[in-house]
Amino acid sequence: MSENIHQSILNVSAAIGAIGKDQRADIKTQSGTFSYQFRGIDDVLDALHPALIECGVTITPRVQAVLPITDGVLLTIDYVIGNVAGDTITATFVGEGRDRGDKAAQKALSNAYKYMAIECFCIPVDVSDSDNTQYQPKDEPVEEVPAPLSMAEKRMRKIKDAAWSHTEGEQDARIVETKAIVAQVIAAYGREPKNQTDVEAIIANIEEMFTEEDNDG
Repeated sequence: MSENIHQSILNVSAAIGAIGKDQRADIKTQSGTFSYQFRGIDDVLDALHPALIECGVTITPRVQAVLPITDGVLLTIDYVIGNVAGDTITATFVGEGRDRGDKAAQKALSNAYKYMAIECFCIPVDVSDSDNTQYQPKDEPVEEVPAPLSMAEKRMRKIKDAAWSHTEGEQDARIVETKAIVAQVIAAYGREPKNQTDVEAIIANIEEMFTEEDNDG
């Protein structure tokens, strides 16, 4: 009797075993640097490849939908998992990728494939789940949690984000340019934002300023 696809998936899961979250990412924000551990797509592929061959299982991706998003793309992908007996099952996953260059689709594909493999084959970690904790290096003081932003700070943050989106280059240069843009537009507007209407008007002035520059160019 031929092995059905569910038994094949169980065999792959048993052959893979656990994949630890051995990679670490450092995220820099205005509040400080935050770190977390993760399993990358390469970790999953390295473990999955020999298990698929050993168990005679294939995974065939089929992109079903492409949705453009800000600076990226959202892909809906059907993964047809089959065995050598010809039995198949389809798992549908969504992958999001953001990149201002030409790597958004590749990032979305990697994202979807990684989580398809983790969930379909129930790949565990061999340590406690680090997503539930914040990485803190030894012998370093615990960083204080920043106070919540005030409404005035939130309004200015929206305006700065709008200006930042029009800058390029190194971070320090972009920060300087962002401050200059915000100062210029608020000066032209006549006052700092007092409410959401002011915020929307100032952001509109920023967009108009760069639209005019594009037209002049």
